[in-house]
Amino acid sequence: YSMYEDFADIGKIKDTRERVLQLCTTIRKLPLVNYTTLKFMVAHFVAVSRHKQQNTMDSNQLAKVFATT
Repeated sequence: YSMYEDFADIGKIKDTRERVLQLCTTIRKLPLVNYTTLKFMVAHFVAVSRHKQQNTMDSNQLAKVFATT
């Protein structure tokens, strides 16, 4: 949880370009095991959303389900 505030602060950035830059910078600071887990999860979400016609799980639906966990 040591980086929770860093990620929470990124959500407050209004400028999209700056928000993406800060997100990338912060992700690079993650410990390797956390980075690897995040990379795996994002790849899984991309794979699921590619089949949105069959499973109705587009990126918005995935965000609703997983943002609360």
